[in-house]
Amino acid sequence: MNPYPLIARNDFDRVWIITAEDQLTVGEVLFQARTLSQQLPDHPCCLLLCEQRINFIIGFLAALWRGQTVLLPPNRLLNVTLSLLDDYPDSYCLTDTDAGVCDAELFRYDYGTAVQGSITEVPLIDSTQQACLVFTSGSTGKPVANAKLWGDLVRGARLLQLRYGFTEKDYLVATVPPQHMYGLETTVLLPMMNPVSVYGGMPFFPEDIRQALSLSSKPATLFTTPLHLRICVQARLSWPELRQLISATAPLSREDGIRAEREFCAGLGEIYGSTETGAIASRNTVNEQSWTLYDDVKLLFDESGVRVLARHLPHRPILSDRIEALDDEHFLMYGRTSDMMKVAGKRVSLADLNHKLNAIQGVEDGVFMQVEAASGDVSRLCAVIVSAELSQADVINVLRQQIDPVFLPRPVFKVDTLPRNETGKIPRSEMVKLLSILMDR
Repeated sequence: MNPYPLIARNDFDRVWIITAEDQLTVGEVLFQARTLSQQLPDHPCCLLLCEQRINFIIGFLAALWRGQTVLLPPNRLLNVTLSLLDDYPDSYCLTDTDAGVCDAELFRYDYGTAVQGSITEVPLIDSTQQACLVFTSGSTGKPVANAKLWGDLVRGARLLQLRYGFTEKDYLVATVPPQHMYGLETTVLLPMMNPVSVYGGMPFFPEDIRQALSLSSKPATLFTTPLHLRICVQARLSWPELRQLISATAPLSREDGIRAEREFCAGLGEIYGSTETGAIASRNTVNEQSWTLYDDVKLLFDESGVRVLARHLPHRPILSDRIEALDDEHFLMYGRTSDMMKVAGKRVSLADLNHKLNAIQGVEDGVFMQVEAASGDVSRLCAVIVSAELSQADVINVLRQQIDPVFLPRPVFKVDTLPRNETGKIPRSEMVKLLSILMDR
């Protein structure tokens, strides 16, 4: 047994979690976690669906304390949770809402109604304990489980800390849910291992984000996504002083990076990673095209693809992106390997098409989709846009000047909103459903 402490901090009187109503110290969070761990149902797996980050953090600590494996779904859609429960029937749901999120045994928890107290007890957790199963987004099919051992999570969080050097002077705010690997590493594991404070809510709208950033006197780091950055830039609010912006979950264009830095008056960095690997590289979006690997992380190119070599990734996961190595520490990324489409004998990247679509002035959001070809027919592409001012013909006219005619979307649909999840991605099941509705109009 090679144990690691549940948290690697002994600043028990320092504020750990901040909300609009409360500030919980490290000792108070530990008290809540220990109390909750003694109350949880006796099942090996905990489907952790808490929406508020403060409840999620305490629930995550409590489940680890109890020796349970935490299931982290890509979203809280009923069909997703039901599918997980079919695969892991000996589970219960830990939630902080009254919504009917699943059919399993429910345990509702809210820190605000729990007994208050403070302790300095920090348990040791076996490094080989399966801490959680993190599921992929499902943007290319059914969500896939990725097992994370406790020791591997701790070592991965250390690499993140080495890259960014967070201290007790840092306050973290995130728009990405803690169930996502990006949110888990940056706003749950990182504060468990370092003396930072973190916002305990889940801000979504720009004004909610602005208020969350203003709750601490410390300059905040905002962990977010390209979608949220774009929405915040368009909101034209007066933002508080930030230490930095960090984006992940999808590549960010240099143009969007420049606009974000100008709007927030803060530097912008990006994290590269995946559910399978966690964060493994970073870059300064405005000034760097290439990515720099984290310390002790290497890439191995072999016949199976590009593998990630790192102490905390003993299974050597394969990247799903097209990678070009520049040297041992730097690489370029050209999009997902599944992203390449072939139409009329010509190949194109969907990511590149989506970038061009969303760069059109007046397009608020947009996505290309491939229409399945009938037998003997040629596959074609369509596009779905959100725009208050542009017509479908306007979009086609702009794209005609930028892309090969065979890749022009036929047709272009207009909708009020796209079914993106909390990380800005559109699950494949939702894309199929949307396309079916639109084609039947």
